[in-house]
Parts: sequence; C-alpha cells; structure tokens
Amino acid sequence: QRKLALGVTAKYPLYALAFKFPNKGQVTTVREILWQAGMYSITPVVVTDPIEFDGVTVQKATAHNLAFVQGLNADGRPVKPPIMPGCQIKIERSGEVIPKIAEVFYEGTDIEAYSSVDFPHRCPVCGADTIQKGVDLICTNNHCTGKLKAKLRTMVSRGALNISGIGDKCIDMLIEKQYICTLTELFSLRERREDLLKEDGYGIKKVDGILREIENAKNTPFPNVIAALCIKGVGVETGRVLAPFMPHGLIDLLNIDYSCLVKADGVGNVLADSILAFISDMDNINLISTMIHCQIGSNVSMPDHVTSDALREKTFCITGTLSSDRNSMEDFIRQHGGKPTGSVSKKTDFVIAGSNPGKSKMNKAEEYGITVITEDDLYSML
Repeated sequence: QRKLALGVTAKYPLYALAFKFPNKGQVTTVREILWQAGMYSITPVVVTDPIEFDGVTVQKATAHNLAFVQGLNADGRPVKPPIMPGCQIKIERSGEVIPKIAEVFYEGTDIEAYSSVDFPHRCPVCGADTIQKGVDLICTNNHCTGKLKAKLRTMVSRGALNISGIGDKCIDMLIEKQYICTLTELFSLRERREDLLKEDGYGIKKVDGILREIENAKNTPFPNVIAALCIKGVGVETGRVLAPFMPHGLIDLLNIDYSCLVKADGVGNVLADSILAFISDMDNINLISTMIHCQIGSNVSMPDHVTSDALREKTFCITGTLSSDRNSMEDFIRQHGGKPTGSVSKKTDFVIAGSNPGKSKMNKAEEYGITVITEDDLYSML
C-alpha cells in the first residue's frame, strides 16, 4: 500500500533508492570546449587529451549545459570550479558507455588565475544572438538549421517514426538544399521526388524507399509518434504515459489542458508547462495538423495494461530479426510485466536473438554471462 501511495515516474519508482558502485575514472587535461546546436539549446562538448577505458579511446565528454561548464547550479550559485582549457578533469564512463565529467581540478589552488568561461554570443550554426536562460545557452533563432537538424534526427530515429534511409548525411542534404525548412515539410517530400532524383547518390530505388518509409510512418505506435514531436522532456516512455489520455490520437494533444497532464504518472509542473508551451506555438500546431492529415498518430491502440506478470522483473534485450517488428515485440514484453531495453548491460536478464543478431550485443551477453534465448523460448516462459 505504501508503494502504491508513493507511485512511480516514467523512469523509476519513488519508493526505492538505487545504490551504484563507483565508476572507474581517469584524470586528463581539457584542451578546448566546442559548442554545438541541439534541439533546445547550444551544448558544450569538452575536448581532452586522449585516455583509455577498457580498450576504448575517449577524447570528448558531455558537459550538459552552460551552467555545468560555469560551475553553477540552477540558481546561478557557484558549486564547483568552472571547466576551462588547461584545467584537469576526472572522466568516468557512465554505465560503462557515456563519458561524463566527475570532478574538476586545477594545478595549485589559484582558481582565479583562470579566466571566466568564454561562451559564444552568436550561434555557431546560424549566427543568431544567444541568450542565457536558466542553465542553458539558447539560440534566439527559432528557425536555426542546427535546431532543425537535431529535431529531424530525433523524428526519424528508431524510437520515434523509425524512418530508415534518412541518416545524418541525408538530413544535411535535405536541409542545406532547402528540401526541408520545417519539420512539416518532411511529409510533403513526395512532391519533390523529381528534384531529389537529380541529387548525387539518390537514384529511383533510394528515393522511392525513403518516400515509402515516410508513408509507412502512419503505422507508428502512438507513444513513438508523441516522442517524434520533439517536445522538450518527452520521449517514448513519457509518450506511453501520456497516450491513454489521448484516445483519439494527436487531435487530443491540441486540446489537452494542465489538469489532464498532471494526472499522468511522472508528469509534473515543469513537464506539463513544456507540453503546453509546445502546443501553443503555431509552427507546432501546423506540424501536428499535418501529421493528422497524413494519418500519423491515428494508430492509438496500444498495450496500456499488463495482461500477466509472467515476465515480471525481467529485463530483455532484442537483437536480430524476429517474426514481428521490434516495437510489437517490446509491447508484448511489457504486456506480460517485463521490461525491454535497447542495450545489453549487467542488469539484462535475457537476450532474445533472432536471425542475424548483432555481434556487439551477443559479445556483451557472453561477457556478462547473460542467457540468450530464441523467440520461441520467450513464448514458453508465459
């Protein structure tokens, strides 16, 4: 009863604490800080002298946002030394994958000898003015191509509309040659078919394949469609939480209100405000309207309840080709109380291997002693 009263967020239970063993870390020297445009802000990337982690060379680490580099908290108060070229930092591999900065060091004790953090006052992509908003550095240009590339990359990704054939190089071409100036124009690319065929490396088979994938986006599960909108703070997991509140699809998103949003598990004031701000923007309204017209987001049927607990507290990673698509198999696992994951870790209980399984995932399974099963083995567990 106490667990039920405390509840869960979209990512973790509120009635439990996780203990993590300390990550292995190494100290290296910062050489420069690069700035790149993301979906919502301009983010710093810290470039360091190369170091080795389990045979992997690491030379860059995430710095999250401007305030992190400045050593400030969300209230603007100093909480640690700033990160600047010349200082030393301790890097850890979060989850044995993502390099992150754990500590900042200076030679001696004279921190003031280092100048204040220098950040770009103009966007490194479009040249528009930047402003500091909270912990973030923001490009003031709503139509910045850097933002558009990041959003389009998210929209076509596996966790969103899963449109294969549109990779980073294709995205660069589509935006630089102005085939796509807003996300909405992705869904009218068929009208530019003849122009696309004139581009180097874009023959009939490739172009028609991309257009067919865009057309097939209408079959995308609804939580993934919500994630594809690129609302700040809303991924596919939050999409699953929100989907039951939109029984008629994306049209319900345009009419949703604050009181409805905060009823969803894991949706608090900040996330609710983010969603409401998104649907009040005319460009976003046009995007949603276009997707509705293309029947994207009309597939609202989803496993919003658990039919059994046969797979309860078991984590599964899928690799290779199965009899059904990956999204359907992950939904099947959830329906029976299990948890699907996209990567193999020590916390994974089973790897489900189909035909042509990924070498990396299979090697990880062997390394961690994880049981590899077939699709039939999964069904026999029910």
